[in-house]
Amino acid sequence: KNHQAHCPRPCFRPHRPMASPPRRSSDDYLAAALSVEAGDFLAYFAMVSPQVQERYTALCRQNNTLDDFMASPLVFILANQPKCCTHVAQGYVDRRCGRDGEGPAEAVRPATVEQPGRRRGRLRSAKLGVLVRTGLRTFRKSLPWVRARQAAIGPPAELVGCPSLR
Repeated sequence: KNHQAHCPRPCFRPHRPMASPPRRSSDDYLAAALSVEAGDFLAYFAMVSPQVQERYTALCRQNNTLDDFMASPLVFILANQPKCCTHVAQGYVDRRCGRDGEGPAEAVRPATVEQPGRRRGRLRSAKLGVLVRTGLRTFRKSLPWVRARQAAIGPPAELVGCPSLR
């Protein structure tokens, strides 16, 4: 009713809360885990939180439930709902089935363990390259090209936006 009371800045549009996707219950996650092939869940678990995986495996070994855990780790975690790693299992199910249960989300990659240096943020700078200005024209060149050019004949162009190469 009183939009200006809760809005930090005055605006002329009515405030509409964003609709969030429906949340799954624990039974829905368990049913989805039974239908999903979870062969690479342990690799996903090790990628997301390796310390928690080690502690939970040691706890299962201590409680003599390691065989049940290793038989089907995804179902075992979702059935017992431990606070330390339930979110990891739910994230895996969401990633494999999609958040709405209608199927996998677009551009879902298989859950594999990535090398630490090969993450998307580190590759992005090498992919984008640097801007090289020669005269009136500006080109986007890769970092190896610029370094090779500098080593061969010295810096022929002014580098824009890359202070590490200046």
